[in-house]
Amino acid sequence: AKISSLGYHPSIFQDQSESSKEKKDLLLRLAISSFLTANIMMISFALYIGFFKDLNQQAIGYLSYPLGVLATPVIFYGGFPILKRAYVGLRYGSASMDTLISMGALSAFFYSVFQMVRGTLHVYFDTASMLVTLVLLGKYIEAQAKEKISRGITELYQLANQKVRLWIMDKERWVSPDAVKI
Repeated sequence: AKISSLGYHPSIFQDQSESSKEKKDLLLRLAISSFLTANIMMISFALYIGFFKDLNQQAIGYLSYPLGVLATPVIFYGGFPILKRAYVGLRYGSASMDTLISMGALSAFFYSVFQMVRGTLHVYFDTASMLVTLVLLGKYIEAQAKEKISRGITELYQLANQKVRLWIMDKERWVSPDAVKI
Protein backbone atom coordinates (compact mmCIF):
# COMPACT_ATOMS: atom_id res chain seq x y z
CA ALA A 1 0.00 0.00 0.00
CA LYS A 2 2.87 2.36 0.83
CA ILE A 3 4.59 1.74 -2.50
CA SER A 4 1.31 2.14 -4.39
CA SER A 5 0.63 5.45 -2.65
CA LEU A 6 3.95 6.70 -4.05
CA GLY A 7 2.77 6.00 -7.61
CA TYR A 8 4.63 2.74 -8.22
CA HIS A 9 3.12 -0.63 -8.96
CA PRO A 10 4.65 -3.45 -6.93
CA SER A 11 4.53 -6.93 -8.40
CA ILE A 12 5.45 -10.41 -7.35
CA PHE A 13 8.96 -11.53 -8.27
CA GLN A 14 8.76 -13.20 -11.68
CA ASP A 15 10.30 -16.51 -12.44
CA GLN A 16 13.18 -16.29 -14.92
CA SER A 17 11.30 -18.43 -17.48
CA GLU A 18 8.31 -16.04 -17.53
CA SER A 19 10.57 -13.01 -17.78
CA SER A 20 12.55 -14.71 -20.56
CA LYS A 21 9.33 -15.53 -22.41
CA GLU A 22 8.22 -11.87 -22.29
CA LYS A 23 11.64 -10.76 -23.51
CA LYS A 24 11.52 -13.20 -26.45
CA ASP A 25 8.07 -11.91 -27.40
CA LEU A 26 9.34 -8.34 -27.24
CA LEU A 27 12.38 -9.27 -29.37
CA LEU A 28 10.14 -10.90 -32.01
CA ARG A 29 7.90 -7.82 -32.14
CA LEU A 30 10.97 -5.60 -32.39
CA ALA A 31 12.53 -7.70 -35.18
CA ILE A 32 9.37 -7.74 -37.30
CA SER A 33 8.73 -4.03 -36.71
CA SER A 34 12.34 -3.13 -37.50
CA PHE A 35 12.35 -5.07 -40.76
CA LEU A 36 9.06 -3.58 -41.93
CA THR A 37 9.96 -0.06 -40.78
CA ALA A 38 13.27 -0.21 -42.67
CA ASN A 39 11.36 -1.03 -45.86
CA ILE A 40 8.81 1.72 -45.18
CA MET A 41 11.64 4.22 -44.68
CA MET A 42 13.32 3.21 -47.96
CA ILE A 43 10.14 3.74 -49.97
CA SER A 44 9.33 6.97 -48.12
CA PHE A 45 12.84 8.30 -48.63
CA ALA A 46 12.59 7.62 -52.35
CA LEU A 47 9.26 9.47 -52.45
CA TYR A 48 10.50 12.44 -50.42
CA ILE A 49 13.62 13.08 -52.50
CA GLY A 50 11.71 12.87 -55.77
CA PHE A 51 13.16 9.60 -57.04
CA PHE A 52 9.86 8.90 -58.80
CA LYS A 53 9.43 12.39 -60.30
CA ASP A 54 9.07 10.97 -63.81
CA LEU A 55 5.83 9.27 -62.75
CA ASN A 56 2.53 11.14 -62.69
CA GLN A 57 0.85 12.07 -59.40
CA GLN A 58 -1.65 9.20 -59.57
CA ALA A 59 1.10 6.60 -60.05
CA ILE A 60 3.05 8.06 -57.14
CA GLY A 61 -0.14 7.96 -55.06
CA TYR A 62 -0.30 4.21 -55.58
CA LEU A 63 3.02 3.86 -53.77
CA SER A 64 1.26 4.83 -50.53
CA TYR A 65 -0.66 1.52 -50.59
CA PRO A 66 2.41 -0.66 -49.98
CA LEU A 67 3.40 1.75 -47.21
CA GLY A 68 0.00 1.25 -45.58
CA VAL A 69 0.24 -2.51 -45.92
CA LEU A 70 3.73 -2.56 -44.38
CA ALA A 71 2.79 -0.15 -41.57
CA THR A 72 -0.32 -2.03 -40.42
CA PRO A 73 1.51 -4.96 -38.74
CA VAL A 74 4.02 -2.57 -37.20
CA ILE A 75 1.27 -0.53 -35.54
CA PHE A 76 -1.13 -3.30 -34.58
CA TYR A 77 1.20 -6.27 -33.95
CA GLY A 78 4.45 -4.63 -32.92
CA GLY A 79 2.68 -1.87 -31.02
CA PHE A 80 0.04 -4.13 -29.45
CA PRO A 81 1.59 -4.08 -25.93
CA ILE A 82 1.81 -0.29 -26.10
CA LEU A 83 -1.77 0.06 -27.35
CA LYS A 84 -3.00 -2.38 -24.70
CA ARG A 85 -1.32 -0.51 -21.82
CA ALA A 86 -2.67 2.78 -23.17
CA TYR A 87 -6.20 1.35 -23.32
CA VAL A 88 -5.97 -0.06 -19.80
CA GLY A 89 -4.61 3.26 -18.54
CA LEU A 90 -7.42 5.23 -20.16
CA ARG A 91 -9.97 2.74 -18.90
CA TYR A 92 -8.85 3.41 -15.32
CA GLY A 93 -8.42 7.15 -15.89
CA SER A 94 -4.64 7.12 -15.82
CA ALA A 95 -2.62 8.49 -18.73
CA SER A 96 0.95 7.33 -19.21
CA MET A 97 3.76 7.47 -21.74
CA ASP A 98 2.06 4.60 -23.60
CA THR A 99 -1.08 6.73 -23.96
CA LEU A 100 0.88 9.52 -25.61
CA ILE A 101 2.76 7.16 -27.91
CA SER A 102 -0.46 5.36 -28.90
CA MET A 103 -2.23 8.62 -29.66
CA GLY A 104 0.67 9.82 -31.81
CA ALA A 105 1.12 6.57 -33.71
CA LEU A 106 -2.60 5.97 -34.27
CA SER A 107 -3.31 9.54 -35.34
CA ALA A 108 -0.42 9.46 -37.86
CA PHE A 109 -1.57 6.06 -39.12
CA PHE A 110 -5.26 6.90 -39.54
CA TYR A 111 -4.51 10.32 -41.04
CA SER A 112 -2.28 8.54 -43.54
CA VAL A 113 -5.03 6.03 -44.35
CA PHE A 114 -7.41 8.93 -44.95
CA GLN A 115 -4.88 10.67 -47.20
CA MET A 116 -4.12 7.41 -49.00
CA VAL A 117 -7.81 6.92 -49.83
CA ARG A 118 -7.98 10.51 -51.09
CA GLY A 119 -5.06 9.76 -53.40
CA THR A 120 -2.64 12.32 -52.02
CA LEU A 121 1.01 11.70 -51.32
CA HIS A 122 1.03 13.29 -47.85
CA VAL A 123 1.13 10.10 -45.80
CA TYR A 124 2.98 9.54 -42.55
CA PHE A 125 3.14 5.77 -42.26
CA ASP A 126 6.89 6.13 -41.81
CA THR A 127 6.43 8.37 -38.76
CA ALA A 128 3.94 6.05 -37.07
CA SER A 129 6.07 2.97 -37.76
CA MET A 130 9.31 4.57 -36.63
CA LEU A 131 7.67 5.79 -33.42
CA VAL A 132 6.48 2.29 -32.50
CA THR A 133 9.79 0.67 -33.50
CA LEU A 134 11.90 3.09 -31.46
CA VAL A 135 9.69 2.60 -28.40
CA LEU A 136 9.99 -1.18 -28.78
CA LEU A 137 13.76 -0.81 -29.03
CA GLY A 138 13.77 1.24 -25.82
CA LYS A 139 11.61 -1.32 -24.04
CA TYR A 140 13.92 -4.13 -25.16
CA ILE A 141 16.98 -2.28 -23.87
CA GLU A 142 15.11 -1.66 -20.61
CA ALA A 143 14.22 -5.37 -20.33
CA GLN A 144 17.88 -6.30 -20.86
CA ALA A 145 18.98 -3.90 -18.12
CA LYS A 146 16.28 -5.13 -15.72
CA GLU A 147 17.31 -8.74 -16.28
CA LYS A 148 20.96 -7.91 -15.67
CA ILE A 149 20.17 -5.99 -12.47
CA SER A 150 17.79 -8.69 -11.27
CA ARG A 151 20.45 -11.34 -11.84
CA GLY A 152 22.98 -9.25 -9.91
CA ILE A 153 20.61 -8.77 -6.97
CA THR A 154 19.82 -12.49 -6.90
CA GLU A 155 23.52 -13.34 -6.85
CA LEU A 156 24.11 -10.79 -4.11
CA TYR A 157 21.26 -12.25 -2.09
CA GLN A 158 22.71 -15.75 -2.47
CA LEU A 159 26.10 -14.51 -1.30
CA ALA A 160 24.60 -12.72 1.67
CA ASN A 161 23.06 -15.90 3.05
CA GLN A 162 26.30 -17.84 3.27
CA LYS A 163 27.35 -16.70 6.77
CA VAL A 164 25.64 -15.70 10.00
CA ARG A 165 27.10 -13.64 12.82
CA LEU A 166 26.72 -15.20 16.29
CA TRP A 167 27.31 -13.60 19.66
CA ILE A 168 28.35 -16.19 22.21
CA MET A 169 29.63 -14.99 25.58
CA ASP A 170 30.45 -11.50 24.24
CA LYS A 171 32.41 -12.94 21.34
CA GLU A 172 31.51 -12.57 17.70
CA ARG A 173 31.73 -15.59 15.39
CA TRP A 174 30.76 -16.13 11.78
CA VAL A 175 29.18 -19.51 11.07
CA SER A 176 27.12 -21.26 8.44
CA PRO A 177 23.34 -20.61 8.64
CA ASP A 178 22.78 -24.36 9.10
CA ALA A 179 24.75 -24.28 12.35
CA VAL A 180 22.39 -21.77 14.00
CA LYS A 181 19.69 -23.08 16.37
CA ILE A 182 17.10 -21.19 18.35
